[in-house]
Amino acid sequence: MAWMGPERRARLLEDVVKRHAVILAVLAATLAAPPISAGGLEDVDIYFGSRLRYENLNNYTDLSDHSGTEGNDRVSFTNMRTRLGLMATVADGVGFDVELQNISTFGNTDPFRSEVDPLLQNQPTSASGFGEEPGDTTIYRAVVSLRRIGGTAFQVDAGRQELVLGSGLILGNEDFYGGTTLDGARGWYNGGAWQAGGFWFNTGERSDSGSQFFQGSPVGSDDMTLYGGYGRFTFKGERNRQTVDVYAIRRDDHARNSGHANDLTAGVAWLKPVDSVEEAQESPMAWQAELAWQMGEIEDLLGTGETIDLSGWVFEGRFGWNFVSGRTLHEPFAGAFLIPGEDDFSGTDLTLFMPLYPEAHGRLGEADFITVDLASFGFGITAFKAGYRIRSGRHEGSFTYWAMDPSEDEITLGSTSVELDSFGTEIDLIYDFAYRDQVHLFVSASQFDPDDSLSDIFFGGANEGDPVTRIYGGLRLMTN
Repeated sequence: MAWMGPERRARLLEDVVKRHAVILAVLAATLAAPPISAGGLEDVDIYFGSRLRYENLNNYTDLSDHSGTEGNDRVSFTNMRTRLGLMATVADGVGFDVELQNISTFGNTDPFRSEVDPLLQNQPTSASGFGEEPGDTTIYRAVVSLRRIGGTAFQVDAGRQELVLGSGLILGNEDFYGGTTLDGARGWYNGGAWQAGGFWFNTGERSDSGSQFFQGSPVGSDDMTLYGGYGRFTFKGERNRQTVDVYAIRRDDHARNSGHANDLTAGVAWLKPVDSVEEAQESPMAWQAELAWQMGEIEDLLGTGETIDLSGWVFEGRFGWNFVSGRTLHEPFAGAFLIPGEDDFSGTDLTLFMPLYPEAHGRLGEADFITVDLASFGFGITAFKAGYRIRSGRHEGSFTYWAMDPSEDEITLGSTSVELDSFGTEIDLIYDFAYRDQVHLFVSASQFDPDDSLSDIFFGGANEGDPVTRIYGGLRLMTN
């Protein structure tokens, strides 16, 4: 209304108020009223999250800029993770948390959500069937919490839930992609500066014909389960804090087919972050170190009918020194990721580490071309990184250089030997801008340069071993 004169604007606003006086009165009364209890619920919290990310990926499948009928395998798309949740208390000491999630890609459905025809209007279009559109809408979390059991600080969470131990090296939440949830129960005692708990989760139901793990009749107790215990200790200084997690996790896989693992993983993680200028001034050293051991067995791994004894370990460490310039934090850092390999598969006692459910993104570079799962192939991983991070107000940026090699450069299987000199090197650039406290904009560029021997193994030396590139950027919002 900037083009109107002041008198005309005043008359127009007066007319609007007169015409809509009743609506305005109801709205004012509603805003002034106290919160309404939702069906007896208390402490109601509705939260929303959205992550939009554009991805441009090249050479992930062929290590070549010139192979294939289309010239190369470059792909680009925009994916979206949407979350909507509700937390509430239903009675004294009883609460719940339920969260819906959808994972989809821009353009994966027909813009017409139904047929545009009087006779067919109740039918979906062929590309967007009702309840069948390309994408995944699921109950991500559904937890019932029994709190303060027996008047103590003991709590039980039952249902579908997240569980992160340490830095997420063994059990984590893969927030960068679609998340990680486990079905079962967790009981834990909160002692303030310490916490102790135990858990049991069913990670593979094989007696239900509707399960993706169903093995057919006869059915029996052949599920895959995960159970164990953990302790968490928090040490707080005036501004700094340190956390130590210890855990032991048993994986039991009772599948009737071959190649299933039963093992015990025990570890310890020691974390000391530095997140502010004040924390850096008090204690500038930041670290994240985690070491886990694993032992167990796997049945008929090589098709010989023999049970193979497995043992292995994994170490991850990152160490940085923070110094302050004005209100800006500078942090040079270095780190290592180590998993031993096995050079001879002819025996029944092998050195192998079988990952559980880690938070895998970025552990071996933002490109995620070399991943933790590679360790189960026998080569192992010996990776080192060095970089520099800057944080100033709402801005954060980092540069990281990676050098990644196999722990064993030659693997023997019977009369066959495979040699691998190196995986390659990688450079990562990341920038994050906190547009608001709950809204972040981000962009990243990564290039992985594979060693020639990597191309020789997976492509028979036919491809050039051109760089793998990943460029992504987007927006992330979370209200809680």
